[in-house]
Amino acid sequence: MAGAQERATKRAKKLIAAENKPRKKRKLSRRHKGSSWEPAPLKEAPHSFVIKRGTIPHDLNLLMQDLRCVLEPFTAKNLQVKKRNSVRDFVSVASLFNVKNMHIITKTEKSAYLRFIRLPRGPTLTYKILDFTLRKDVVASQKKPVSSPDLYLKAPLVILKSFNEKVEGDEVHAFDQNELQSTMWQGLFQSIDVRHIKLRKMKRCVLLRLNTDTGNIDFRHYAIRVRPVGVTKQIRRLVTRKKIPDLGKLASIDDMLDDGGMSSGASDGEEDQLDTARHVDTTSEEFSTAKSAIRLVELGPRMTIKLHRIHDGLLGGTRLYG
Repeated sequence: MAGAQERATKRAKKLIAAENKPRKKRKLSRRHKGSSWEPAPLKEAPHSFVIKRGTIPHDLNLLMQDLRCVLEPFTAKNLQVKKRNSVRDFVSVASLFNVKNMHIITKTEKSAYLRFIRLPRGPTLTYKILDFTLRKDVVASQKKPVSSPDLYLKAPLVILKSFNEKVEGDEVHAFDQNELQSTMWQGLFQSIDVRHIKLRKMKRCVLLRLNTDTGNIDFRHYAIRVRPVGVTKQIRRLVTRKKIPDLGKLASIDDMLDDGGMSSGASDGEEDQLDTARHVDTTSEEFSTAKSAIRLVELGPRMTIKLHRIHDGLLGGTRLYG
């Protein structure tokens, strides 16, 4: 009996000593500190969600994934959308991840729609999806598609064409919907300082062209390739190669520049690429003045959309257009 009391007393003393002992503060890892540690350019970049509502066909599900690729790296690429999730669920967590834009793909009996929302209070632009081509189909049609591991590490450059012009038949609207569309699409991507940007760091661009006759908008996604100007095709192939070719078996550099010395895999695939007529000056402090030609290679997806409605709120409010 006495032994049991002694053991109980020892246990009680240990518990009291453990409670009085100062506890060490657990050091939080970088992952648990929240988003305050992110650099300012990344934190202020316009992040986005791309989700679906309701039941949509498989090809629209693939289009949703393709749009997430376009908006990389400032989007939730693997975001899971479940039936029990509502739009308010995504809006409530948007501020935690600095999300400022949201795309919602829906499907009705009449058509498929793309809703473009500015968070947290709107406005909401509703586009009718007239036609689209998935990224995998665009790549399958090319002889030499672009594949680069760093292609999606930076946000694309957005290019708007004809949005400053009036669409035929829209004169009856007092509201300038094209100006709002331009602001919304420009705010979807990270702003770029053209005075300090380096051309070779630009990997992708998104082109939106407004057809003023029909009001349709053509959406295209391209990879940007910079090529030297004023050299032959053989020299250009040599200087733009990422891997140094094996010259040990060649008698002179002339053998390398011969068409027979170039492998068929080094073909430029020019018929699959859009070559711009304008040359860009790539002057920098480290290098002497040089000019390069910009070549665009389509990545996909393609979309043809048309503005259907504009509301001044979040999925509602006063109708401004349509």
